[in-house]
Amino acid sequence: MRYIFFVLSISVLLTSLLMFCTAKSDGDTTASSANEEAVQGTTVKTATFTSANGYTTSGTAKIVQKPDGNHALSLNTDFKTSNSPGLNVYLSSGSSVSSPSQNLGAIKAFSGRQNYDIKAGTDINQYSHVVIHCTPANLAFGSALLK
Repeated sequence: MRYIFFVLSISVLLTSLLMFCTAKSDGDTTASSANEEAVQGTTVKTATFTSANGYTTSGTAKIVQKPDGNHALSLNTDFKTSNSPGLNVYLSSGSSVSSPSQNLGAIKAFSGRQNYDIKAGTDINQYSHVVIHCTPANLAFGSALLK
């Protein structure tokens, strides 16, 4: 009996987390679309998104070395992902958030050009992917292989 209660409790918890990642909250301040200025500098890596786990993510991204030597990630104007609260942008060593990874911050918009500064001194070669990750459900919505 305890086992059945435990299994049901886990099922309800997982369902709740997945529903959280598919429902837009009234308090969510994420814009539907962004059109930030392009980052100035030299493109050092590019990537094309693929969808994951039943969610839609598409478009391209690039890592730019800025004139000051630091790097930034730019999601390009063709970027689009499923609408959900709790999405973050990561650099990762795999197609999901894995170690090592760096959280670049909450997604600014579900589509359009948006830029994220990468911490100064970061060795960008330790990361192979950009990941759009739903933090509450610990679930990738999409990833892009950096080349």
